[in-house]
Amino acid sequence: MTSCLFSFTAGEETLDELFSKSLHLHQDRIAVIENNGLTKCSLTYKELWDASCIVSEAIANFLKSSSQRPSQFVAVCMDQCLIYPAVLLGILNQGFGFACCDPSWTSEKQIQYLGKLGTSLLVHKSEERFSSSGNQQCRVQVRDTFMYFERLNSGNDSRKCPHQMAYAVLTSGSTGQPKIVRVPHSSIVPNIMDIMDMCNVTSTDLVFLSSPSTFDPSVVDVFVAFAAGASLLVTSKSIKASAGRLLEILFPCDASQGVSVLQMTPSVFNRWSEKELQEVVLSSKSSLRVLLFGGEPFPSESKLTRCKGIGNNTHIYNIYGITEVSAWASIHQVIPSKEAHILDPTEDKTSVPLGKPLSETLFEVRDVLTGLAIDSGCGEMFIGSSKRICEIDDENCLDYSYPVYRGTGDIVQVHSNKKMYYLGRKDNHIKRWGHRINLENVEHIALNHASVKYACSVWDEERHKLLLMVCLREPLPILTLRRHFLTSELSQSFLVPDEIIPVEEMPLTVHGKVNRQSAALASTNQKPPASKLLVKELFTKLWCEVLGLQSLEGGSFLLAGGNSLLAVILMTELEEYLGEIPKDLGDLLLSGNSFSFICEHLCQFHHTNTKTCNQPFEKEGDETTLKVDEMAELEDTKQEPQYADELESFSLRGTSSSESMSVFDIPQSVLRTIQLDLVWKVDLNKCIDASPLCLIYRSGHIGVVVGSHSGKLTYVDGKEGDVRWMVTLPDRIESSACPSVCGQFIFVGCYDGALYCINSVSGKINWSFKTGGEVKCPPALCNGGSSVLFGSYDKLVYCVNAQQGLLEWYASLASSADCKGNWLAAPLILGKIAILCNLGKLVSAVHTMDGKVIWSTSLSNPVFSTPSHFSTSLGDYVVAAEVKGTLHCLNVATGEVVWTWKAGGFIFAPLVIVPDFSCTDTHYILVGCYDFCLYCLFINPQNEISLKWKISLGARIGAAPFPFNIRTCDGVNNLCATVCNSAGEVFIVNLNDGGIHCYHNIDSEVFSSPVVYNDKIYFGCRDNSMYCLRMQS
Repeated sequence: MTSCLFSFTAGEETLDELFSKSLHLHQDRIAVIENNGLTKCSLTYKELWDASCIVSEAIANFLKSSSQRPSQFVAVCMDQCLIYPAVLLGILNQGFGFACCDPSWTSEKQIQYLGKLGTSLLVHKSEERFSSSGNQQCRVQVRDTFMYFERLNSGNDSRKCPHQMAYAVLTSGSTGQPKIVRVPHSSIVPNIMDIMDMCNVTSTDLVFLSSPSTFDPSVVDVFVAFAAGASLLVTSKSIKASAGRLLEILFPCDASQGVSVLQMTPSVFNRWSEKELQEVVLSSKSSLRVLLFGGEPFPSESKLTRCKGIGNNTHIYNIYGITEVSAWASIHQVIPSKEAHILDPTEDKTSVPLGKPLSETLFEVRDVLTGLAIDSGCGEMFIGSSKRICEIDDENCLDYSYPVYRGTGDIVQVHSNKKMYYLGRKDNHIKRWGHRINLENVEHIALNHASVKYACSVWDEERHKLLLMVCLREPLPILTLRRHFLTSELSQSFLVPDEIIPVEEMPLTVHGKVNRQSAALASTNQKPPASKLLVKELFTKLWCEVLGLQSLEGGSFLLAGGNSLLAVILMTELEEYLGEIPKDLGDLLLSGNSFSFICEHLCQFHHTNTKTCNQPFEKEGDETTLKVDEMAELEDTKQEPQYADELESFSLRGTSSSESMSVFDIPQSVLRTIQLDLVWKVDLNKCIDASPLCLIYRSGHIGVVVGSHSGKLTYVDGKEGDVRWMVTLPDRIESSACPSVCGQFIFVGCYDGALYCINSVSGKINWSFKTGGEVKCPPALCNGGSSVLFGSYDKLVYCVNAQQGLLEWYASLASSADCKGNWLAAPLILGKIAILCNLGKLVSAVHTMDGKVIWSTSLSNPVFSTPSHFSTSLGDYVVAAEVKGTLHCLNVATGEVVWTWKAGGFIFAPLVIVPDFSCTDTHYILVGCYDFCLYCLFINPQNEISLKWKISLGARIGAAPFPFNIRTCDGVNNLCATVCNSAGEVFIVNLNDGGIHCYHNIDSEVFSSPVVYNDKIYFGCRDNSMYCLRMQS
C-alpha cells in the first residue's frame, strides 16, 4: 500500500484496511458488479485493487508537482459506476479522505463546498470539464474509463487533527442548516463492523449501493460489502429513479443473482406496490436476507405485515442516526405482526424502538425546556461519543470536551423498560418525497385563503400522508382549497396536502394556540359515510379532486396542472380503492396521454383482473364533495385533437431548413428603435441547456420543442406559450431535438442512453433505441429522412430506421483505442455523406447508407462544437472547431485541411456560416467564444480566411448565434444575429460591423442556442425556463 502523507494516531483501523483484509482472503471473488439493464460488468477484488492503485499513483504523481501542502480531502465528482469504489480506495490509500459532490450540483455549490474544505484536488470523469477548465489537469485511464485529476484553487485547510479523516459529507439540513461534517475513520469503522456482525454479512452476500454518494449511508453500503468480502452492486441514477426497472435489477428471475442486503429509506421502499413487495421483494423465494430502514421514520408495521409473503425469511431492521455522528447510532430488529409497541393508550398509532446504541455510541434524552437529561418521558435525543466524533464546519477536535453530544432535533419517548421510540421532529419539520417540509408552511398557505379561519397540518406516520384540517369562516368546496394550493405563489407541489378535512371547531391550548396533538387525534376519527362508485366514476372523481378541477376537462394530466407528486397521490388513492392498479399508470399519467385513454386502460385492467369493472365497490373515508355532472356521458369524452398540418420548415442552432432567411420588418428606417420584450416563459423544473426546435407549419402554427435536465420534454405553442404536451423521460435531456420529414415525430436523446421517437401531436413515445451510454448528441436525419443518425457516450455512432427505431448500422470510427471518443457534436448531413466530430479529436466523413468511412482526420484537441458547411466554385468545405479555439477548414471530398484560424479562447458553441448575399462565393463564419467575444470571419471566393470584426459581449458565449434579416421600411436589408452569453444577456448584433442594436437581460446563465422566427426569439435558460422574446420597434 502506498504510504500516507499524514501522521495520525497509531492503532486506528481504516476503511481501506478493511478492504485489504478481504483482498488477501478473496482475491478472485467478485467485488463490484455494475448492472444497467442492458450491460453488466464486474471486477474481482484483485482487479479492483489494481484499479485503485492506478488512481492512487496518479494522485501521488499529480501532487508531486505542487509545493502546496495538500488538504485532508480529495474531491470526487462522478456518478456511481464500476470504478467508483476504486476511486474511493485510491484516495484512501494515499492517506486522504474523499469528499463527494453530485455532478448535478451547480458550480457555485461545488465551489463553496470544496472551498470550505480547502480541497486542492478534484477527481472526475467529465470530458467537457477537462476540456473547458483552465486549471491544471491530467488524464489517466482506469480500465475502460478516462479519469481526470484537476488542481483546484481552494484555500488550504490548516487545521490539525490526530485522527485520520475518512470522508466529508454535506448534511441534508434535517437537523437545521446544511453543515459540512468531517468523518474520521475512528467514527465510521465501528459502524461498519457493527452492521456487518449484527446482520451477519458474509462473502456470499450481494449488497446494493442504494444511497447517493453525497449521503453518508453510501459509505456503509460500500464498506460493509468490502469488509465482509461480499459483492457490491451498483446501477445508474435513471434505474434508481424507476421503481419498476430497479425491481428488475435487484430481483431478477434467477434468485441466486438477486441482492441479499439492502439498506434504504422507507420512501424508496414505499414506491413498490404491496403486490410487488409480497410477490417479489418479501416473497418466500426472495434473495433478500437483510433489509435495513433508515434516514426516515420506520414505515408502517401493518403494511410490512401485509406485504411479507408466507415463508419469507428476510430480517428487517430499524437503523437510526444522524450525519453529525456518521453514519448510524442504533439498530433494532423488527419482527412484523409479533412486535407492536403502543405509544399512548389514546393514540391508535404504533412504532418500533430505535434500538440499542452501536459501539462507542451514547444516547441521552434531554427535556426540551430545561435541557436536563431524563430517564423517562419525552424529550430531544442527543447522540454522543468519546471516540466516534466528527468535526462540523469550523470545529477542531482538539477543542472538544469528552464525550461530545450532538442534538438531533428528534423528539423521542423513553418507556419504563428504557426502550426509546421516535415521536417526531422538534421543530415540526418532516421529510416528504425527499423534501424537508415545515408543517407551519402548509398552514400558512391555507390561511392565505380568505375563507380559512384556522388550519392545522398533520403528518400521518401510519399512512405516510400529509393531512390538513381547516376551520372555515363560510362554506367552501374542498376542491377550491386544493386549487388554491396548486396555484398559490407560496406553494410547491410537495406542500399540497393528500387530504383536506373540514372541521367545525379546532382544538386549542390554554394559550389560545392550535393543539396539534389533539387535532392529529381528531383527524384519525374522521369517518365519513361510505360511497359506491364505478371504476370510471372513481377515476373521474379522483382525477378532478387531485387536480383541483370543478368538472372534467379534456387533455392530459400534465396539461391540467399535474406533476409527479400529484400522480403519486392519485395512484395511492386508486390503489386504496381498487387494491391493484396497472404498473404503467404512472408513466401514462406523466407521458401526455389523454384522460379518456388512461381511463379506458384502467377500466380494462380492472375488468381483466376482477371481472367486475362495472360492479360497485365500497371504501370508507370518502370525504370529497365533488360533483361531476352527467357521468353517463363519459363514454363520449372528447379525444385530443389530431393535427393534419404539414410541416413547412424548422429552425435549430443557428440554421433553418428553409432556403430563405427569417425576416423581421420594421416600419422605421433606422434600427436603433428595436427593443426586446418578454412574451412568455415556460418552467421545466431544471436547467435547460438544450436548444429549442422551432417547427413552422403551413397553417401558420408555430411549435417549439425543448428538453431540460429534469427529463421533461415539452411542446409549446410558439405564439401563445401554451403547453400542448409534456413528457418526462427517465433522465436528463441535454440533446436538442430533431423532427421527422413529415413533422409528425420528434427525435431526442436522453442521459438514460436512449434515443426517443415521440409523436409531435400527442407526446406519446413511439419507440426508443437503447445505447450503452448517455445520448447528448443531437440526432440528424439522413438517407432522405428515412434514417436517424446520432452518437452516444458509449463511443459509437448509430444509424437507426426513423419509422421503427431498428438498427441499420453502427460504427466506432476509430483507428486505435486512443482515438476513441464520445459524441457530443451533431452530425452534419451533406447529401449521402455525414461529417462527424467527436471528443476523441476525430473529424470523419462516412457514407450514411452503411457507415463506411470515406476519410478521417485527427486534430490536436476534442471537438465539442457542431461543424458547419459552405460551398464555392472551388468545391465543398466543412469547418470544425477544436475546443481550444482552432478552426480547421477541410475539403469535404478528401478531408484535406485547407486553412486554420485561431480564436482567443475555448469554443463550445456550434459554428454558423452565413452566405454573403451581396457577392457570390463569399461567406461569413460566426464564432461564439469563451473569451467573451463574438467573431465574424470573412471567406473570399479564393477560400481565404480573414477577421472581419470581433466584439466583446461581456461573458462567455456557449450558444450558437442565429442569423436573420431586419428589413426597414425603405427596403434595406440588414443582416443581423441573435447572440446569448452565459450572463443571460440576449443581443441583436449587426453582422456588417458588429454593432449592437439592443439587448435584454434575464439574469441567469444561458447555454441554449437561440432560434429566431419572424419577430420571436426562443431559447432555454439555467433558471429552468424556456423564454420567448419579441423584437419590437
